[in-house]
Amino acid sequence: MIDELLRKQLYVKSSYMIERCRIETGFNVTRRTIQLDIYAMKNDSFLGFYAPIDYYNSRKAYYYSDKEYVLNRFYHFSVEIDRLEKLILYYRDSIALIYLRELLEITARIRSAGEVSR
Repeated sequence: MIDELLRKQLYVKSSYMIERCRIETGFNVTRRTIQLDIYAMKNDSFLGFYAPIDYYNSRKAYYYSDKEYVLNRFYHFSVEIDRLEKLILYYRDSIALIYLRELLEITARIRSAGEVSR
């Protein structure tokens, strides 16, 4: 969601991101959630996005400092993620509980990153 908004508009305020998330997902998110998600998009080595997101103080809005940036060079399709989740649940008795949770969290993160639409 954040990536989509940043690609569509030059500058995006946190309040707008919060409202769009509420409309699109039906869930309320906080400004802190948006800040943490942006931080993860910029710095999280697990995600590996290293998004060039900057904050413009005078506009109080976020923007991509590199207009050519693409969040992810590969795309996940909803069907593939659904199949992966089904496989994980099918083999849940064979997978250690810690790995089961981790695998389900990974698929949830992929979905929440906006790469997959339901």
